[in-house]
Amino acid sequence: MLKKIILKTLDLLLLLVVALLIIWFMISQPLFTVSKEIKCAKLINPQELNQSVYEMVEKFDGRVYDDLKVLDATASYIYGKFSEQGALVHYQNYELEGLLEEDVYQYKNVIADFNGTVATLKKQNNDTNSNRKVE
Repeated sequence: MLKKIILKTLDLLLLLVVALLIIWFMISQPLFTVSKEIKCAKLINPQELNQSVYEMVEKFDGRVYDDLKVLDATASYIYGKFSEQGALVHYQNYELEGLLEEDVYQYKNVIADFNGTVATLKKQNNDTNSNRKVE
């Protein structure tokens, strides 16, 4: 009789351990994940890349630091090309004082994120610091 009680208790204890292991596994190992749809960038085609570089050189020849119209047009061109490829794109604005003159030049970098996860954080960070003066 005592042996039956001990065996029954061991069976219940084993069942409890197995149940706890199953519950732990279900909690710690998600079986159903929510997939976020990320706009993937197109594969880079070397011929298209080569063509874009030649177009940029031909259209925006003479990119010098004080010709802001040409620099802005070049940045817009690059922005458009990155956008066509599915990147999240934004500008990073900054100012530089002239080396020989007293002028202050306003420039911008084109920032592109092709995986769709970091650009928003970078954009928020850059928007708060976009009027920062670099000397």
